[in-house]
Amino acid sequence: MMEINITFIVAIIVAICGIYLGAKKGLAKSIAGFIAFVATILMLGIFLRIYNTYTKGRMMDMVVAIVALVVLGVVYGVLKLIVKSVKAIAELPVIAVVDKLVGAILGLVVVIAIYHIVVIMSTFGYLGNVGVKIVEDVRSNEYLQLVARYDILELFTLWKNNIVDKIKGM
Repeated sequence: MMEINITFIVAIIVAICGIYLGAKKGLAKSIAGFIAFVATILMLGIFLRIYNTYTKGRMMDMVVAIVALVVLGVVYGVLKLIVKSVKAIAELPVIAVVDKLVGAILGLVVVIAIYHIVVIMSTFGYLGNVGVKIVEDVRSNEYLQLVARYDILELFTLWKNNIVDKIKGM
């Protein structure tokens, strides 16, 4: 009797959804959303730092955090203008097709990144019994193993090392 690999089925469904949503949204809108998300996370961190330095009475650190907040706001404003222009250009017919295609690829990359996070959390035991099942499913499926073999950080490290080796070889 063949056992059903639930992790593989869920991964395929989520990958299809990621590709569909990425294509529907397109690259320009996805990048705009990503920039807004990163800016929000950074601003939250800065606000927490401001609050922490205020409660501890470290005024110089608070001033530095406020300056960082202002700089982040300015950078975000400039990026927002650039992205608005890119989104307008992405509406052109030929570019719209490329925008949707690259958006689909970005959607798949996001799903793969989430998959790696789930696999790592499962491997470290953070997801309990569900994580144990995920690890078992990954070990029993060659496709899940293939995707799990190189996580995003490792791919960036390999890419960086490759570039550094080529620079050293010059």
